Amino acid sequence: MADRETQYMNLEIDNENYSAMQIEGRIRELVEENELCSLATVQENNNRDPSAHIATAWYAYDDELRLYVLTPPDTDHAKNLEENDSIALTIFDSHQDWSAKKKGLQVFGTAEKIPDEDAEEALELYNQRFPGLEEHASTTEELQDLDSSFYVITPERIKLFDEPAFGNETWITAELYYRD
Repeated sequence: MADRETQYMNLEIDNENYSAMQIEGRIRELVEENELCSLATVQENNNRDPSAHIATAWYAYDDELRLYVLTPPDTDHAKNLEENDSIALTIFDSHQDWSAKKKGLQVFGTAEKIPDEDAEEALELYNQRFPGLEEHASTTEELQDLDSSFYVITPERIKLFDEPAFGNETWITAELYYRD
């Protein structure tokens, strides 16, 4: 199993044909070239089995591959995360030709609401990626007026599907371990 460490993160992959740096580079490229994700949360149902809920969200990310989404707290996915922090999401270009080589990511991890007063880094990353947000919120105080909050998604496992780089039907799994 190949691995790569940064100051805050260790990445281990399940495929010895490729280096962890190679896999991390492809993951970063896919995260950068896309802006939307489909995120799935667990919806607790009173007296019934939990069910899945899915939503689409814009995201920003940091150097350690943590993703940041901005959403109103009254959305179903935000309410679900208050009850259960488990999250899965996909990142891919929805305009890929069906017959062409495909690529995308499946991300599994946890999500946590960031208190507005602690959201400076998330707001900065989001404003860099989506400059139009600055018109509405360039400070954490202005963020509170939007009636939306940031959630940080910490990936624990990423499944990479990148046929142009690694061949047909090749899935590579990366485990991510974060240090404080």
